[in-house]
Amino acid sequence: MKNEIIDEILNDWVRKLNEDEFYFTHAFETLIESFTSYEAFDFIELMVQTILKLDNPFLVNQFIFFTGCLYSKAKTTELHPVMEKNLPAIEKHILQLQNSGVHREWQELKRDLRLPS
Repeated sequence: MKNEIIDEILNDWVRKLNEDEFYFTHAFETLIESFTSYEAFDFIELMVQTILKLDNPFLVNQFIFFTGCLYSKAKTTELHPVMEKNLPAIEKHILQLQNSGVHREWQELKRDLRLPS
């Protein structure tokens, strides 16, 4: 079921973004508001997996930002085990994108999670 949520958000995202420039904000805010703090923390696993699969810097940026929103909803800076396990892979993936916006968003999330820069 969780994969279906991400698939739906990503399905035809360019058209949806052209129709509503705040598409991702609306989609993720609605989703995150529906979660309990536990569900938000649990969903971080899927966000990490998705970030690692995406090659579009804009999408990676959005998913990093909303991962931070999930952490806020979860009211914790405790690293999700999947996030902790994949930190080196995420770092490598983000560096390969060579996009300053993605790098900046990642650094902000790391700061919020109290991770070394």
